[in-house]
Amino acid sequence: MAGDYELTFDLSSFSSNFNGNGALVIVNVKTGGGSVLGGGAVAFTRPEPSGYATKHLTFTAPTDGIYSIGFSQPGGHGTNLDNVQLNTGTPSGTPEPSSLVLLSCGALGVIAYLRRRSG
Repeated sequence: MAGDYELTFDLSSFSSNFNGNGALVIVNVKTGGGSVLGGGAVAFTRPEPSGYATKHLTFTAPTDGIYSIGFSQPGGHGTNLDNVQLNTGTPSGTPEPSSLVLLSCGALGVIAYLRRRSG
């Protein structure tokens, strides 16, 4: 589906730096027309010396269609990922309409109660 997305994932470190390439993980989002990331794939650096670090990537899917998200490492070694999430849209503090209706009904009930009690 076309729209804005945020990809988050926890990236782990490696105990060794495979041929000098162990510090990077490459992420790309593709469709039939190529990468949807402005400059192509994005490189993320692994945390040092150990543990996990949460990484974020925001992108826009320009049209409806099938997209693929790929994780790779230079040299063909695997990646250690955890908690991979793809969220749609941009986070917002605006409540949904049904919450506003419920809140309004509660406020009207309190006002009616106070008016009866005072008068």
